[in-house]
Amino acid sequence: MPRNSGRKPVGRTGPIEIGAEGISRRLVNFPAEKREREQMIAELFVGNAHRFPDHLAPFSGLVPNDEDDLDFRVHSQEGEKYLELAEFAPLQELDVRYETAPRHFSIGQLATLLSGLVGRKSAHQGRPDCLLLTYKTHDAFLVPPPGIELARRMLNETPPNFSKVYFLSPHDRTGATIFEVFPGVPHSLFEDMSDAQLGAMSWQRFDFDKLA
Repeated sequence: MPRNSGRKPVGRTGPIEIGAEGISRRLVNFPAEKREREQMIAELFVGNAHRFPDHLAPFSGLVPNDEDDLDFRVHSQEGEKYLELAEFAPLQELDVRYETAPRHFSIGQLATLLSGLVGRKSAHQGRPDCLLLTYKTHDAFLVPPPGIELARRMLNETPPNFSKVYFLSPHDRTGATIFEVFPGVPHSLFEDMSDAQLGAMSWQRFDFDKLA
């Protein structure tokens, strides 16, 4: 069936820059239309996945998909895959708007929220030949490496019906950081930490808008 389009609220994210005139914020210019925004995120994935360890990369031949309730098709090193997108923005779960999103989380909270999103997408759009690309448009919802590691452990305990799950953090219209969340590889920095120890870690995101 055709995918829903239209406008959808979007967050604020992007690096700060320090120059002769002081500190400024270089925000990512997200398209207002949801479908165009998803196209941008999918292109960021295809354009940057080869920079990170992944036996499926590089990807090519990104094509919007209007069937089966999935977003895109893409060619990988193992043939064609479906690519489903999901923004990580737990506004409803936290009862907030982007503007009032908390800046402090425990790693356990972030991992639980991210793995919950994956589980819901798996129940509706999951299939073995599909990749799930989660992403953030608001800097408060960046999931750091310990959160990715704990989410990886959670998802490997209860595997989703996707061949792989990723998390993408955009830098601008062409650059992004990509993590493989599932099945993933154990992070060497956290191999001696239990799930409880990881979950108890704190994560604070400074409001960069207050600097610029």
